[in-house]
Amino acid sequence: SVPLSPTALAANTDNYNPGTARHLRLSASSAVNLTGIVAGVDGQELFIWNVGTTNTITLKHQVTSTAANQFFTTTGADLALAAGKCAIAMYDGTTSRWRVSLLP
Repeated sequence: SVPLSPTALAANTDNYNPGTARHLRLSASSAVNLTGIVAGVDGQELFIWNVGTTNTITLKHQVTSTAANQFFTTTGADLALAAGKCAIAMYDGTTSRWRVSLLP
């Protein structure tokens, strides 16, 4: 699918709805927290790239977004997605969460 490159995040964001894509190219105008993405479908994979050059986008573990939109990290801790880094998320329909892990 075609990568999606939405407008830079300008603030902490709950229930983010960037549109549908398999590759999400994000950037931020300052360090921000992203608490969830509007729910996917069971088994849906999403690559989340921080294509910015300086600011970190932190994927928050199970907070503030609607439960079905939240991230569930493999470590149980927030994931700091530094500039140039990528995470992979898979929507788990059983637990209704995005299961997410940083890629090396």
